[in-house]
Amino acid sequence: MSKVLLEGNKQFVQKVFGPENLAKLKDGQKPHTCWIGCSDSRVPSGLITGTMAGELFVHRNIANIVPPNDTAVGAVLEYAVEHLKVGQIVLCGHYGCGGMNALWKGPEKGTIVADWLKNGNAALRRVRAMEGIEKLSEAKALRLLVEENLRVQREHLLRYSFVRDAVKKERLLINVVVYDIATGKLKELKK
Repeated sequence: MSKVLLEGNKQFVQKVFGPENLAKLKDGQKPHTCWIGCSDSRVPSGLITGTMAGELFVHRNIANIVPPNDTAVGAVLEYAVEHLKVGQIVLCGHYGCGGMNALWKGPEKGTIVADWLKNGNAALRRVRAMEGIEKLSEAKALRLLVEENLRVQREHLLRYSFVRDAVKKERLLINVVVYDIATGKLKELKK
C-alpha cells in the first residue's frame, strides 16, 4: 500500500475519527441505511452525506445497478434488510456517470462492463422513447438517463421479496437520490 494511503489512515485515526469513536465500533455495527451507489471515485457516500463509520452499509458498483438476480447485490441487500434491520435503502446515482454515458453511446461489445450495463437497458429504451428527446443536447439526455436508470433500479430492488415485504410492512423505506458533482448536492427523485 502506498505511503500516502497509510499516512491518510494515520490522520483519520488521530484527527478525523478518533480512538473514542473506534472503540464504539469494535463490537459491531448498527447502520441506519443501506446505500447503493456508483463506484465513481468522485461520489464518496460517507463524505457527501456527512455520516461517520457505522452509519451506512454500502454497496457500490458501476452505474449503481441493482440486477434482480445478482448474488453480490442480493447478499448485501439481504444482510442489510434481514440482519442489520436498516430503516432505509438509499439508491444514489450521479450526473456525469461514465456508466450511463457508455450505455447511451453503446458500450464496447464483449466486455464485462457491457454485460453489466445491460441491466440499464430499460432506462435507455424509456429515455430514447421520450417525446422530444432528439431535440435535447446530449448532456441533457444523459441527465435524464441517469434519473431514469435510478427509477429502473428501484423497480429491480422491489423484485427482491424480502425488500418488497419490508416495504409493505412499513419497516423499510426506499429513497432515490441523484448527486450533482458540480454542486455537491443530493436531490431526491420522485417516482
